[in-house]
Amino acid sequence: MSHFASQFKALSQATLHHKFIRPMPLGAVLIQFRQQLAAAPAAHQDLALLAREHFDYTSGLIHRMRPAYRHSITPLPPGNGWLKDLWLNLTPQSATFRYSLRYACCMAVGYQLGLLLNVENSYWIMMTISIVMQSDYVSTQSKALHRAIGTLIGLLVSVIIISQSPPHWLTLLLISVVTPFFYAFIRTNYAVAAAGITVFVMLEYQILRHAGLGFILPRLWDTLIGCGLAIIANLILWPQWQSNRLREQIRLTLLSLEQFMEALLCSYASSEADQEDALEKQRLLSYQAQNELVTRYQQALREPMHSGFYLDRVKGIRLVTHTLLNQMTNLALIAKQSVKLPAEQHGELQRAVELGFQSCQHLLEGSDVKWPNTLYEVQLIANHSLPQAKQRQIVYQTRLVIQLLRELFDQIKSLDEHKAAGASPRID
Repeated sequence: MSHFASQFKALSQATLHHKFIRPMPLGAVLIQFRQQLAAAPAAHQDLALLAREHFDYTSGLIHRMRPAYRHSITPLPPGNGWLKDLWLNLTPQSATFRYSLRYACCMAVGYQLGLLLNVENSYWIMMTISIVMQSDYVSTQSKALHRAIGTLIGLLVSVIIISQSPPHWLTLLLISVVTPFFYAFIRTNYAVAAAGITVFVMLEYQILRHAGLGFILPRLWDTLIGCGLAIIANLILWPQWQSNRLREQIRLTLLSLEQFMEALLCSYASSEADQEDALEKQRLLSYQAQNELVTRYQQALREPMHSGFYLDRVKGIRLVTHTLLNQMTNLALIAKQSVKLPAEQHGELQRAVELGFQSCQHLLEGSDVKWPNTLYEVQLIANHSLPQAKQRQIVYQTRLVIQLLRELFDQIKSLDEHKAAGASPRID
């Protein structure tokens, strides 16, 4: 399995960097695994069949070296016009408006502080603020920390180099060596990039003014002041905490999962040629929504004064939505084989799934709802009369989806009970 995972890693890296790699062999380990699946006991044939379908589908993607569905470039929807967009953002609820106010206030304070302290090259304070200031606290803190560490390392290297009084040709050679560090690591390791640009600036001052050591302390203090102001501004000036936005992201993730499940059920009743592409596209959108929920949850964990109890409830929801997505992916593999359900079973499952998702959505919106009693009857849907094993597998896994929706409903209810108790996503 590790060999199979390494193939996926190589494929994803090649896709990210727009490189071509040759189709990779499946490997002896995967072949042995398939042989073990083929020899599975009769009681576990359905599970073995599902595992084989997973590996066949994944192996096909690696062998073909092409996307899972056809990508088409669609024109952007018509906008509202720049004047209307500007008006919509001139409200305290707009994240762009709050970020703009925070940025402007921080720059003004940095400028005045530079004048009061009378530090050398005080514009470095505002330059640092403009670089490290991000729209949220976690990103700003991370960028400021990397900036401060990189600057400190760069200044130490600069002191060592300048104190040796190298000739001009050697200084120029060192500049040509350290400058690529900034461009090579600016996206992957900003601390290394900051160290490279700091050495570059100090050596430039040494060549132009022969006073590189005189700018070491001003550079250090200006950088630390700018980083500190950016972090404080994100703490106290109209902050945008990810913990307060988790509920909305849960709603969007649930909506994406509902649309994915609707596409799945439609594929079990329709024979349209483009159904598979639409299903694959909706599956990827669901994974994107789930990844966004995970990202915001991880950022909320790094925010100061967050509510641990609230995030524990969100963690439970995140795990259930992840399991839901895995179950739907299993159903998508069966849908690719053009398996159809009889109208009676299809209609019952479609109504039950729609009712389950609507109950969770209404609960997220603040409505006082209970889990519908009619969904308990769905578990009694008979599948022994279905002639095909895949049809019975669809009914069985759709029941699991409904059970997971019930678990998700309970998790959301505990989140609402936490809110009703007067608690907040944050401890302010």
